[in-house]
Amino acid sequence: MRVLFTPLPASSHFFNLVPLAWALRAAGHEVRVAICPNMVSMVTGAGLTAVPVGDELDLISLAAKNELVLGSGVSFDEKGRHPELFDELLSINSGRDTDAVEQLHLVDDRSLDDLMGFAEKWQPDLVVWDAMVCSGPVVARALGARHVRMLVALDVSGWLRSGFLEYQESKPPEQRVDPLGTWLGAKLAKFGATFDEEIVTGQATIDPIPSWMRLPVDLDYISMRFVPYNGPAVLPEWLRERPTKPRVCITRGLTKRRLSRVTEQYGEQSDQEQAMVERLLRGAARLDVEVIATLSDDEVREMGELPSNVRVHEYVPLNELLESCSVIIHHGSTTTQETATVNGVPQLILPGTFWDESRRAELLADRGAGLVLDPATFTEDDVRGQLARLLDEPSFAANAALIRREIEESPSPHDIVPRLEKLVAERENRRTGQSDGHP
Repeated sequence: MRVLFTPLPASSHFFNLVPLAWALRAAGHEVRVAICPNMVSMVTGAGLTAVPVGDELDLISLAAKNELVLGSGVSFDEKGRHPELFDELLSINSGRDTDAVEQLHLVDDRSLDDLMGFAEKWQPDLVVWDAMVCSGPVVARALGARHVRMLVALDVSGWLRSGFLEYQESKPPEQRVDPLGTWLGAKLAKFGATFDEEIVTGQATIDPIPSWMRLPVDLDYISMRFVPYNGPAVLPEWLRERPTKPRVCITRGLTKRRLSRVTEQYGEQSDQEQAMVERLLRGAARLDVEVIATLSDDEVREMGELPSNVRVHEYVPLNELLESCSVIIHHGSTTTQETATVNGVPQLILPGTFWDESRRAELLADRGAGLVLDPATFTEDDVRGQLARLLDEPSFAANAALIRREIEESPSPHDIVPRLEKLVAERENRRTGQSDGHP
């Protein structure tokens, strides 16, 4: 079977799908990854075959310059489930630059035409598309290929979309509008295809987030264990030795650090965020621990002299680092949180406003495997106190270990390959008129 992946051209989104791509290759299937030309080395560095499509794209700069930072301010209760938020979430019908929005979702003419041109020749049997990449389902529908959506966080878009549809159903038919359907319908019409809800949510949805975190959405989810991949890496010499004190990792994640630098370039102030990072460092260092912080030289220079028990590294492979850590302090990104979760490490989270960061932080705290800091009010004393609890109270480590065991019992990327094979086989059986034994 031929499988085409269409990731969002951002490292966190691509890294999220790498273990599944490897599993499909190991099962003997052909895999191609469609990506913008300047991100090709990221794909080949993972041992996968890249297909350059579209123009070169700096996604983070595009989002920052055009105020397309997605998912900010979503409230995860029915009161906060405003139907208008769905289109705002995707930046559709929001008064923003249409060309930038199309580039963001990879349905600009160049990206879509290049992807279709390759797919028509290669004829994929299955398209696995990032939930933010609208070109994947468009191409799959035009070619009659099976397609599944791949989540990188909680299914915020699916949750809001279901609320949007419920709201539209309550209106008289003549008053119903669907900006997303109209927008994608026009893209599909170019290839003689039509829009329906599969274009938004896929024929199934691969979900690497623990099922107990899942939002209440009536869709066909394929649960898949999160497998950390942080890119090619070399294990540093110091990380081969066990720490002599409890080791605490402090990280903002590569994407968040890059976004901060870019937004500053476009005139936004990063002083407040820099001050928060410094409070985290100095608060943690007040305990008898070893602090490992992943920060750039520029970030450290602005902080002045740091405590002697703080070690700063530009980059350390997170999965390998967390094997030796007692606690991690982080900003709440999916990749960071899930990497810590599969390593059974208690977490102190300072969540941002993107997507589901606050929701996932609260859910983890509810399971007793972490604590949450309030970004607006926390102090160095708060950091020291919360970190001391995570280190001293055995329940946090025990609950983190329990969640780790639950994750280890969930389906791995290898385990879901037969489900994807069956999805494609059902399509082939319908084409040939054979029965697959199911109604």
